[in-house]
Amino acid sequence: MLVMKNKRSSLVIKFVFFTVPIIVIAMTAISLTGYRYAKKEIVKNLRSEMSLQAQKTSSTMNGFLLKERAVAQGLAKATENILTETYIAKDYEKLLVLFLGIYPEVAGMGIWFKENAFPGIKKAAPYVYRDGNRIVTSDEYTKNDFNIWTSEWYQVGTASKDGGWTEAYKDEVTGVSMTTVAYPIYDRTLHHLLGCVTVDVDISNLKKAVNDMKISHGGNKFLISNSGVFLAGVSDDKLMKQRAQDDPNIMFAEAINSMLNSTQTGLFEFEKNGSDFCAFYAPLEETSWYIILEFEKERVLASLNNLQYFFLGIGFLSVIVMTMAIYFFTRIVIVRPINGVIARLKDIAQGEGDLTMRLKTKSKDELGELALWFNVFMEKIQSIITKISDNTNRVDGASGDLSDIAAELSFQADKTSDRANNVAKATAELKDSITTVAVAMEQSTANTSMVASASEEMSATISQIVESVEEASQISDAAVNQAEETAKRMEELEQAALTISNVIETITDISEKTNLLALNATIEAVKAGEAGKGFSVVATEIKELSSQTSEATNDIKNQVSEIQQSSNHTISSIDEIVKIINQINKIIHTITIAVEEQAKATQEITANIVQANEGLIEINRNVNQGASISSEISNNISQVSEAAKQATGKSSELKGQSAQLQELSSALKEIVNSFKISG
Repeated sequence: MLVMKNKRSSLVIKFVFFTVPIIVIAMTAISLTGYRYAKKEIVKNLRSEMSLQAQKTSSTMNGFLLKERAVAQGLAKATENILTETYIAKDYEKLLVLFLGIYPEVAGMGIWFKENAFPGIKKAAPYVYRDGNRIVTSDEYTKNDFNIWTSEWYQVGTASKDGGWTEAYKDEVTGVSMTTVAYPIYDRTLHHLLGCVTVDVDISNLKKAVNDMKISHGGNKFLISNSGVFLAGVSDDKLMKQRAQDDPNIMFAEAINSMLNSTQTGLFEFEKNGSDFCAFYAPLEETSWYIILEFEKERVLASLNNLQYFFLGIGFLSVIVMTMAIYFFTRIVIVRPINGVIARLKDIAQGEGDLTMRLKTKSKDELGELALWFNVFMEKIQSIITKISDNTNRVDGASGDLSDIAAELSFQADKTSDRANNVAKATAELKDSITTVAVAMEQSTANTSMVASASEEMSATISQIVESVEEASQISDAAVNQAEETAKRMEELEQAALTISNVIETITDISEKTNLLALNATIEAVKAGEAGKGFSVVATEIKELSSQTSEATNDIKNQVSEIQQSSNHTISSIDEIVKIINQINKIIHTITIAVEEQAKATQEITANIVQANEGLIEINRNVNQGASISSEISNNISQVSEAAKQATGKSSELKGQSAQLQELSSALKEIVNSFKISG
């Protein structure tokens, strides 16, 4: 026996060196991918959050400014309503005091008429302002030499029909930061421009809104005007003085210039003190100011970097733990059972060939399955060798009996030859009888085939009748469905007419009320005398229109009533049609059932006749086959007789071969005895 002796390398080392690099690569790839994905998501979420916060703050501030524009519009309309040919300062001052008292966030209001707007008065400029809790009226601008028509607020207020906002500024007296919204005033008759009104808005509320904003990750926020001046969010030395585009940081200044030329929400990035910053901005549509939110990228990603180092440390420890686990797991769970298999195979190969040995295993994994199938293999080998041993003993005994059988075979062969001759004579007589039966069966088969053909034709005719009746049933069902659908549509029409009636009643009620109002208006116009003549004419026209509306609604109501009556008659007629069609459908259904029963009976008769015909054909074929077989039997009997003679000669040869079989059985018995097959 040749045994290969090679230096064996450890399966544990191979497995560890194969799996550990894969684990390291996988852990590294997962860490890097997770870091990049987390970084991307954090930046994306931050951008979304900051953009939304900037837009929300911008929308809130814009709403505040729109409210102040509405105040200016209301003041302008009120001024136009009290305009007279002469200038009465107290009337306009009273109006300004009333408006200023309603709106506490307003610092001051003024009405600025164009030059020589009133006869004999070159300049008219009433103004009121808030001094603590008092409202003070002033004619200073009317009396002093200040040229109001060249002021920014007058230029903005008279430049267009929608007015506008001035630049933000700081009041020299109060030190309050404010801006002014100006709105034009016109002569209501000639629509000539007469000047403008102004509303001075304290922007401290906007500054407070900016300062109260909570920005995550230590971000900054500030508000700048459309010219870039800081309005909120910066130190006092920059507030209302410095422009953002004048910042010494070139990247920041260029980004601000680009932003001021844009009217959309957006972001820009820049570097400051060696760090990367990102800024989000949103415009205030009313004043073209901008709210800006900025933050340092590194502060945002600091927690993510710490998390990355943590995961790398955890990953390194996990690799060490998994390597040790793989080493001991492979050694205990894989290598140890394999060594057991090797030991058993070595014992079988080098020992006494003990086939009773089995591997002990408790695991249910692949190694457990290997041991299980090894035991199954050994059981089969043991069973095969055991059977070979038993069969060897049997062959040894059977070889002796075979010699005796050969002698008996020679004796019986002679008897078989004699009996075969007698069977040949009887077979010839059987052949003649089978031929006579075959002729009679062919005639019966032909008659049965004719009956089967006629039955099949009758079945086909009944099937056509069934199809026609089913088609008629389907047509009647379709008619019923169509009639029911028509009835539904007529009911919907009746419901629609009822709805129209309700609407007409409402219109009639409104017309009556309108007529009553017109009558009251006419009475009031008469009471008013000459001043109510024009209103009396309008009231008369309204009364005539109300009468015409009442007549038209009555006509429509009558027509709708006729439609409802016609719909009711139509629905009744359709119901009668449906009943008649349903009766027809029941009759057709009864006919269908009867015809189907006839069809089933005919089909059963046809099937029985066809089956009988097939049976006769099969019998006829068997009879013909019997005749043929009888001829073959006769020939085979002759061959049997000849074979019996040959068997006598072969029996002598069989005796010699049985002796050789005994010798082979003895040799096989010696080989089987070399294995241990029992405990």
